[in-house]
This record gives sequence, C-alpha cells and structure tokens, in this order.
Amino acid sequence: MRCRQRLALSAVLAVCITYTASCAQQTDVGAAVTTGAVTQPPQTESVTEEDRLPAPKLPEMDFGGETYTVMTMGWYNYDPLAIKDIAPAETNGESLNDAAYARNLAIREAYNCEIAAEDFIDNDQCFDVFKKAVMAGDDVYDIALMRGNYYKSMITGGMLMDLSAVPHIDLNAPYYDQASLSALKVLNVPFAIVSNLTMLRLHNANCAYVNLQLLEQYDLGNIYEVVNAGEWTLDCLLSYGKHHAADINADNKNDNQDNYAATYIHDSVDGLIGASGVLLASLDDNGEFILSYDSEEAIGRMKRVWDGLYDHAQTFNCHTRSDNANADEVGMFMERQAMFSLGTINYGPQFRPMEDDFAILPMPKLDAADAYITPVAMHVLPLTVIPVSAQRIEEIGILTELLSYYGYVDLYPEIYETVLKTKIARDEESTAMIDMIFENTVYDTGLLFQFGDMMNRIRTLYTNRSDNFASMFEKQKNRVQKDVDAVLEEAVRVMELS
Repeated sequence: MRCRQRLALSAVLAVCITYTASCAQQTDVGAAVTTGAVTQPPQTESVTEEDRLPAPKLPEMDFGGETYTVMTMGWYNYDPLAIKDIAPAETNGESLNDAAYARNLAIREAYNCEIAAEDFIDNDQCFDVFKKAVMAGDDVYDIALMRGNYYKSMITGGMLMDLSAVPHIDLNAPYYDQASLSALKVLNVPFAIVSNLTMLRLHNANCAYVNLQLLEQYDLGNIYEVVNAGEWTLDCLLSYGKHHAADINADNKNDNQDNYAATYIHDSVDGLIGASGVLLASLDDNGEFILSYDSEEAIGRMKRVWDGLYDHAQTFNCHTRSDNANADEVGMFMERQAMFSLGTINYGPQFRPMEDDFAILPMPKLDAADAYITPVAMHVLPLTVIPVSAQRIEEIGILTELLSYYGYVDLYPEIYETVLKTKIARDEESTAMIDMIFENTVYDTGLLFQFGDMMNRIRTLYTNRSDNFASMFEKQKNRVQKDVDAVLEEAVRVMELS
C-alpha cells in the first residue's frame, strides 16, 4: 500500500498539496508500471491521401515575412544526439532532411514567415543563454527544444509558459505524445510536451543490440525466438555473453582490450532498471507525484540489476572504465569485443558500417513472466517548451501546431520506416523488434524531475559496486521533499495566474 503524506507549501501561497510517497514496505512495482506513461507509435505505413490525418484547422494569417526562432539544445558536443531537423538550409538527398525542408517550405508559403533554428552543441551553454533571455524578458526565442534534465530547473525558475494557455495548440492531438503529457503535467499544468518538431525524440528509446555472427559462432540459436517466447532476460544475456567474455591479452585487467558479454554506459543502468519494471516516480490523474523508488520490491529489483552488472569480467561500463567512452560505447561492439551492447536507438545509425550483422532487441527484462518495457532516456529527451518571454503567442501557437503536425505525418514515417527499418535493421525479424520496442515505451517522471539528484546517486552506487540503496534513499528523503515542494509551488503559482 502507498502511504500519503501532506506537505505544507509556502505560507504566502497558503495552500496545501497532497502528493503520494511510497512507504518502505510497498511491493506493488507492477502497479507503478501500469500507471506509468506508456506511448505507442502512430501508423507509419504508406497511406492514401484520404487516410492521411487532416491538418489542424487554423486561422489564415500573414506573419509579415518575420522570422521565428527555435532554440535547440545539443548534448555535450555528442553529435548523434544533435537536433538537425528543425530548419535545414537545403535539400541534400537524405530523406529526413528533405522531409523537414519540405515541411518548413509549406509553412512558409502558407503564413509568409521564416523558421530558423539556433543550435547549441553544448547543452549547459544553451541553458545559460535560455535562462538569461527569459530573465531579461528578451523575445529572442519563440520555441525551444530543451533536454529533460533541465526540466525541473526551468519550472522552478519560472521560465516556462503554460502550454494550455497558448492559443491554437491542441495538446490532445495525435501529433503530441499523450504519454509524455502524462509524465510532464504537474498539477495538470503542461509546462512541456514531447512533440514531433524533431525526430530525435525517437532516438532516446532504450534497447539492446546483439552480434548475430557471434551467436552463430557459439551455436546459441535464434535470438528472435527467445525474445518472442518472452525469455529475453538479463540472465539470458549474461548466460549467452559468458561464451565470449575473455581476458584477451591475459593481463588480468579487464580493460577495453578484452571481450565481454555486454558493454554499457551510465544511461544503460537507468534503462535496465526501467526495463525491470521500476519507475522512480509517476504522476497521478491529478498531476500529483507518486514516488515509488524506495519500495521493497523496487529496491530488490535494483539489486538484481546490480548483481547482473557486478562482474567486471562479464560487463564493461564505458563511462567509468574507458579513457575514450564515446568511441568505446559503439566501437567495442563493432569490433566484436562484446556480444551485446546496451544503449539507445541512436546507436543504430552508428552501427551501419559494421561488417557483422546485428539485431536490435528490446531491453532485457528481469523475469520471463514480466512484460517487455522500453524506458525512454528522460534526461536527454527533447522537450518542446515556450519561454515566458515569448511575445508573439498566437503566431507561436500556430507554428507549434503545424511543425508538430507535419512532423507526425511526414517526418515520422521517414525516420521510422526508412531510416530505422530499412537502413539500420538488417532483417525482417529486426524490423519486428523495432515495433515491439516502440509499442512499449514508458516515460519515468522520476528520471525526468531528478528529485534529490536520484538518478545520478543510483548510478554512483552501481559505479562503486555498492548495494546500499535503502540507506541512500533515506539520506536523500529531505532533499527529495524539498525538490517536490519547489516544483509544486511553481505549478500552483501558474494555476493562480490563469
């Protein structure tokens, strides 16, 4: 059972908010998953013009040739997570680029405006610029695509507009991810949404890759049959991978010169925990937080994931054990040093030059009886937000609608069917796995809001090979509550202004 605790917010607001916190004896992890935000991909096969989703009904306007700027946040100079499909300068033969170019051309001709993107390759710099512009009241950015790990700071800093107050934005439309809204809507105030402005949002789905030649070499059978039979678990991965793990240079170091069952990074820890059925937090129907990371079963499942990653001879964390993590997280798998690679969809395009055939699989679950779950990497997720300093609100609402609509009907099929299923997947079975991955994606509110810096603290336990989860959670309890209060206070403030 969950225990409920009332937290008094500031006396100035004179309001009391109820939120749900998990008791130590809570065991209903399955319930947490089923109440989590689950999304499904839209239909992406070719459709006739009659079957195409109708465009939103928007007023006819002339924007006077003005330019509207979308700020895009990169990710620590890591190019595979750069947002490149907002305002391409020209066509170049790449299907996604050309679809984005055509999208903007249609909007430009209909509303007499220009759409520009100001791209920041460094996310910290982007956040600083965004914050300064908002605090100064400068109307320089109309829309922004900001990463999830800044969401809490943007809310508590009073930087974001309530999207439900922006005219012409229909948050219930299918070109906005409804599951993301369920994970983002604090006290039913939508400060952000996952939209189809950018297709990079699809790259954040956790998944696993397997070298099919190595499976054949060790006579390990058909991995697709294992997945379809519901037997694709972390134990299965390790039992297969142990055939390949070896200290190749016999130096007793288990470094990046050796072979492993699997390579992974810090982010993969979050993915495996989510795939095990654990949500750190979610939002209920009233937009109140349900904190579930410290239940008995959640801790038990985290420890089982921890057990699976403990043996350094079997698994290799590129972030902590390599001097060149960005190269090794894809390079070791491509060089046959790992039978499996745990990562996200963004690895797929990087694996295209790989000589050996590989398969894309869902993240492994803990028990065969569990359902497959695809956790979204929340901290790198591009969130569509509108800064409170934006002035041309009606025009921004129209542009947000049209960019999302055309992204849904034109860009999404290009990346899903052409890029993922045709250019990256090597066989028909792998394309079916892609459908399975995206049919079961789940947004974890706790990974997004980072109450008490929880994600990083959990990662640190794995890095330090410590399983003191309960002790760490207890120490962070006050900080978690403080962070929850701060987010709720801002949501209440915005509600009172509306």
